[in-house]
Amino acid sequence: MKKSSRFPTIQGIKPKFIPLLAAVSILLWLFTGCKKKIDTPPPNNNEMKATVIVSSGSTINIDAAGSKAAMGCSLFGGGTFVSGTNPDNAAAYISYVHSAGLSCITSPGTYNFSCEYRKNIADPNTPIYSNIGINRGNITFTVVNDHYMEGYFNAVSWCNSPGCAFRIDSVIIAGTFKGNY
Repeated sequence: MKKSSRFPTIQGIKPKFIPLLAAVSILLWLFTGCKKKIDTPPPNNNEMKATVIVSSGSTINIDAAGSKAAMGCSLFGGGTFVSGTNPDNAAAYISYVHSAGLSCITSPGTYNFSCEYRKNIADPNTPIYSNIGINRGNITFTVVNDHYMEGYFNAVSWCNSPGCAFRIDSVIIAGTFKGNY
């Protein structure tokens, strides 16, 4: 007595179904075995380091790296920006909007900019210090090209929100930045 197998073999398939089986096998292999390589973006090595000296005498360091250090040209030509947040959520935001419009920095040099410091960006009631207006800070771009910028900055920002003495409390912010955008 001949043993029968539960699974069909190639000999047990009618010749007219072999091309169909081959086509199904090839399609199955293409959709499951031939996976397209997913492009992964390069690692984010951006850095923004800042020292914030509060008028009370305390010092806060912002040593931001990777996704915590953002920089570049804002969408739709909204100006150039550099920002960094430390693990305790202290943050410094620097933005430059060209006086002739919303174009971005395209060449090395020193520019006036707006600078904002927040003690804790996770707290909606955190004091906000900014230098928007007359006494803006300076930002120097030592390198700037299509996708990389590097430089340093300094500013004095004044309290302009509840939680600190309005226009009395201040911070001195100075630091460096470098990275891709």
